[in-house]
Amino acid sequence: MSCKCTECKCGKFTEDVFSENTIISHFDHSTHNPLFKWHANAEDSWIESISENDWSFQFDNESPVTLEPGKIIQIPAGTTHRLIKGNSTISISIKS
Repeated sequence: MSCKCTECKCGKFTEDVFSENTIISHFDHSTHNPLFKWHANAEDSWIESISENDWSFQFDNESPVTLEPGKIIQIPAGTTHRLIKGNSTISISIKS
């Protein structure tokens, strides 16, 4: 796995293409990544944590929710959202 972080080349973010529509992303707690900023995606997507962590997910104008393993969050296209970093490493499955 190599760093996919295009902003800082930190080496602390990697992703594996699992299938045509699924990516597994791995974030170190010190990762500097644009996914942590408010953003919206062009397609519907679903995220699921696949590791124990202390990270959160938040839709705009809603309270953050924890990303415990097995919890699936549907993100409709065009919906503003973000990841909130914790103090652990996290691996998430992103399906589109």
